[in-house]
Amino acid sequence: MTVEEYFGQARSLGKKIRHHREEIERTRELACSISSPCFEESFNPNNPTDAAFQKRLEELWERERELRRELILFLQLEAEITGVINSLPDTNERFVLTCRYLKDYKWSQIADVFSVERHTVRRWHDRALEHIVLPEKPTKI
Repeated sequence: MTVEEYFGQARSLGKKIRHHREEIERTRELACSISSPCFEESFNPNNPTDAAFQKRLEELWERERELRRELILFLQLEAEITGVINSLPDTNERFVLTCRYLKDYKWSQIADVFSVERHTVRRWHDRALEHIVLPEKPTKI
């Protein structure tokens, strides 16, 4: 595993977590939109007897369980990556790697923070990757 692939795991897991949060919010909205009951005396054996919102709640609970698992994994990975990044002596290199991989900043956002050109940020990034020493057994998702 390359250093960039190792750090990239945090970025991709962060994006996955954001996506799951959006799905959970949509599912919550669907679960809250309960349809009105039907008081007819018709019976259809092919029609489910469970309330429509019950299925949505079950989906919501499953998505929340998955989100919790991903958050735990992300926090473990983040702690490990933070330790690796903090081993760098150069503060600019540490900041660039933290912003890029843990905070998911774009290159232009990092350049704006430092008030430098994007190519300068990329140079710091590339130099930082050369100085990184991966853990003996890096977390792999």
